[in-house]
Amino acid sequence: MYLDAGRVASDWGPEAFPTGPRAAGDLFPDWPAAERWLDAAVGERPDVVARAAAQGEPDLAC
Repeated sequence: MYLDAGRVASDWGPEAFPTGPRAAGDLFPDWPAAERWLDAAVGERPDVVARAAAQGEPDLAC
């Protein structure tokens, strides 16, 4: 969900990310919704990055 939200909320939009894991679906209808979700989940971000890095998934850790 973090990856999808980050792509949707980015200035470039999700279409600008042709590589890496594919989107999980239409979880966020627009960038404001994705941005609100990211803001609400800010406390969990370090745990998600650490877990992805520990599992050898650098693309997900970024």
